Amino acid sequence: MEMTSTIPIVLFAYARPELLRKTLDCLRENHVPLLYAFSDGPRTPDLNDSVTQVRNILRSIDWCEVVLREQKTNLGLGVSIRTGVSEVLSKHEMAIIFEDDLICVPGTYEYLCAALRQYKHDPRVMSVTGWTHPKITPEDVYDQPYFDGRAECLAWGTWARAWNGMKEDAMTLMRQCEANGIDVYRYAADLVEMAKTELRRNIWAVRFLYWHILNHGLCLRPPHSMVEHLGFGTGTNCTAEELPWFVNPPLRSCPPIPTTWPEPVENTRCWTLHQAMCGGGRPPPRAIRSRVMSRLQRYARRLASAGREGSRLIPRILHGTIPPVLWNVMRRLREWSQTASHSAHGWSGNYATWDEAAADTTGYETGEILRKALDAERKVRRGEAAFERDTVTFEKENHSWPTLSALLYCAAASEGRLRVVDFGGALGSTWSQYRHLWLGLRDVHWAIVELPAYVEAGMRHLSEPKLSFHTSIEDAQRESKATIFFSSSAIQYLPEPYRFLKEISMRGFDFLFLDRISLTLNDQDRITVQRVNPEIYTASYPCWFLSETRLREAIGSNYRLTVSFAALDKANVPSVFRGYLFERKGRREKSQ
Repeated sequence: MEMTSTIPIVLFAYARPELLRKTLDCLRENHVPLLYAFSDGPRTPDLNDSVTQVRNILRSIDWCEVVLREQKTNLGLGVSIRTGVSEVLSKHEMAIIFEDDLICVPGTYEYLCAALRQYKHDPRVMSVTGWTHPKITPEDVYDQPYFDGRAECLAWGTWARAWNGMKEDAMTLMRQCEANGIDVYRYAADLVEMAKTELRRNIWAVRFLYWHILNHGLCLRPPHSMVEHLGFGTGTNCTAEELPWFVNPPLRSCPPIPTTWPEPVENTRCWTLHQAMCGGGRPPPRAIRSRVMSRLQRYARRLASAGREGSRLIPRILHGTIPPVLWNVMRRLREWSQTASHSAHGWSGNYATWDEAAADTTGYETGEILRKALDAERKVRRGEAAFERDTVTFEKENHSWPTLSALLYCAAASEGRLRVVDFGGALGSTWSQYRHLWLGLRDVHWAIVELPAYVEAGMRHLSEPKLSFHTSIEDAQRESKATIFFSSSAIQYLPEPYRFLKEISMRGFDFLFLDRISLTLNDQDRITVQRVNPEIYTASYPCWFLSETRLREAIGSNYRLTVSFAALDKANVPSVFRGYLFERKGRREKSQ
C-alpha cells in the first residue's frame, strides 16, 4: 500500500451549516493543505435543506485541496466516522480528525502534525489530541504535553497502524480486556456504560478508547486545550440535557512545539482524574449490594419500629462494631423509614450528590418505557383514550387550565403564533392533550426534544406537519422558529438543573414556561430517588426537589415572572409542584 506524506484533516459534517462555517474558518487559519470531507445523508426529510447547505459550503472551499464524499443515505455518527477514517488511512499513514462543531486556535494543525511525525514508529502511542481540560490535566504538566491512557474523540489524530483493529465492537474489546486481567473501570465507569449502548446509539469513540486500553496504548494530550467543542446541546450524542462539565475556559494560544518530546509514559494522575470527573471505579457485585442493602433496610425498619428505649439501646450496642460508613448509611435508612420513604414507589432519600442517587436507580432510557409510551400515544391518536401522561392513558379529559391559559397567553402576545420547543416532551403528551383547543391559532408548531430513541420512534410513527422531533434544543429552535421554551416535569430530572436553566435563558426565547416543577418547602435543594409505581412500569431515577430561590436566580434578570401557579402533582415527601411562565424583558417594546 503506497502512502502519501501529506497529513490530511478528515472532517465529518452533517446538518449544522453555521457551526461548520466556524470550523472551516479555523482550519483555513491553520493553513490545512488537504481536506477529506464526509457529508452524511439526511436522516429525515426535514433535514434535507440543512444537509444541502452543508454540501454547498464544502463544495465552495477554495483555500485547500478537497476530497468530498456525499452519502446518499444516513449512516449515523458511528458508522460514518469508522468507515471514513478507515478509507483515509488506507491512503495516508496518518490523519487528523475533526467534526463539524469544533474550533481550534492557529497552530493546532502544525502542532498535531509534529506530534504524529514524532511518534509514528512508536507502538506505545496510539493517538494524539488537541483537546484537554483543566479538570483532567495533572498539576505537574506545566507547559509540556503529557500521556494519558484514556484516548480522546475531540480533534484527534492517529496512524493506520493504530487504527487497525477497530472492526471489533466496544463490548467485545471490553470482554477481551477483562480476559487479559485489565480493569475496564480504570479510566472511569462511563466507558462501561457507553460500551453497552454503542451499537444501539451508533457511536464510535468508546470503541477507540477500549482499543487503546486493550493494547496499553497512550494518547498524547497538550498542556492546555487548543480545541473547543461548540456543539453541546446540538449533537446526536451530546445533547443539551447532558450539558457536560468539560466546557473549557477561553482558549489560549497554541503551546510551543516541544524541542524535546516526552517519553511515552502515562502520567500516573490521569486515571484518578478521569474517575473523579466521569464516575468511580468498579461497583461491588450486584448480589453483594443487594444483600447488604436488604439487611440494612431490614435493620432500619426494626430500628424505626422500636420504642424510644430500643432506638437508644440498639445504636449503643452496634456503634462500636459497625464501620462509620455503614453507620451513616443505616442512619439515613432510618430517616427514610420515619418519613415513609420506603414505600414501594414514590420519592425517597436525601442524597449528598446526583451521582450517589443515580447509582441507586435503573434510569429512564429503557425499552419498556418507550414501548409503553408509544402504545399509549397511539391509543390517543386512534381516539381510544382522551390523553396520556407518563405512559398511562386516561378516558376523560383532565386539563390543567393554568397550563393551557399560559400557552394561549404566549400565543396572544405573539400575534396568534404558538411555536414551542417542548423539552422532555416524550412522544407528544402535552401536544396531543391540548392541540384541539388551539385550532383557531394562525401559526402552530410543536417541536419535541427528547432522547434519540424517542425521537426515532416519534419521527417514524407520530410525526405530522405541525409536530416534529429533535435530539437537541438548537435544532428544534432553529427548524421550528420557536419563541417559547416549554418543559413539563423534566427539569428536575437533569443532573445540573440550574446550569441548564442558565443556558436556556441565553437562547433568546420570548417565553420560558416551566410546568410541574418539584420544589422543597424549606427552599433547600434535595436530591431523591423516584421509584415508579410498578403497575405503570418498573423503573427508578434520580430527581431534584429544587429551591425556588435558586430557580429564579438561574433564570436571571433578563426575564420577568408573568405568572406562577400550583400544579396538579403531589409527592410523598414534603414538597410542592408549581408552574412558572417567564417573559423576556424588552420583548413587548421590540414587537410594538
